[in-house]
Amino acid sequence: MVKKGTRVLCLCLCGLLWAGCLPAAGRVLAEPEPEKAAANTETAAAAQTDYTAYLDSHGDEQLTQAEPLVLRPAATEEILSRHAARLSEETGTLTMTFEAAVSGWYRPTVRYCPLSEGASAELIVQFTLDGRIPFSEAAAVRLSRLFIDGESRRDPSGNDLRPEQLSVSDWWETLLWDDSGYHSEPYSLYLEKGTHTLGVTAAQGELALEAVTLAPKEILPSYREVEAEYTEKGYAPSGQMAEYEAEKAGRKSGSALYPDTDRASAATTPSDPSYT
Repeated sequence: MVKKGTRVLCLCLCGLLWAGCLPAAGRVLAEPEPEKAAANTETAAAAQTDYTAYLDSHGDEQLTQAEPLVLRPAATEEILSRHAARLSEETGTLTMTFEAAVSGWYRPTVRYCPLSEGASAELIVQFTLDGRIPFSEAAAVRLSRLFIDGESRRDPSGNDLRPEQLSVSDWWETLLWDDSGYHSEPYSLYLEKGTHTLGVTAAQGELALEAVTLAPKEILPSYREVEAEYTEKGYAPSGQMAEYEAEKAGRKSGSALYPDTDRASAATTPSDPSYT
């Protein structure tokens, strides 16, 4: 027979062990370091702020008078006859410091060269502004590789065969786009007047970065404004037509762009009644 006092003591010990296994409400098990806590908070905030919210948070005031800012890497090497910085998943973040003379929206344009010829994996780059991801989409911006057609081939019957798509290294300049198609205009960054840093990290693939240009959004004139300008300058149709065959593209931004057979219309060029 177990004595009553012994039973009460066992219950108390079990209660203490159970309390030690589970954290009590309000108990702090580990106090995070202030710097790490702040970094985690900023990362979480950026992950929750998409580009639409980013646009709304800074208003719609457009720049028209600011000079373009051309940012170049400090440490470079010669790549395809140009001085550029090599970026890969192993090189870390490239940071460029610059001064914005006017507050407002700036559109980034990237001048880069895809490296690792023959590779087909996408180039994915992360952008940070002043050490933070400005909006969630900036954590994974896709840059196109460049492709050309391989040698022309024909089957034994004389029909054209689809050429092999070859990945090549060459210089390319592009704005930064939302590849999902949700936003119809390229990305912009809002800059307050003063000193800033822009960070570029290769999250996937290898590329050479020559420069990043931050420029105001270009305001395009309407068709009526262009027509009035042309009339004022005395422009008139030349009567000459320039024709370019799309299947003979010099460079392409994707391997899915290849020449193929289309016999839906006799107006398609080039065409042949017998061969494809």
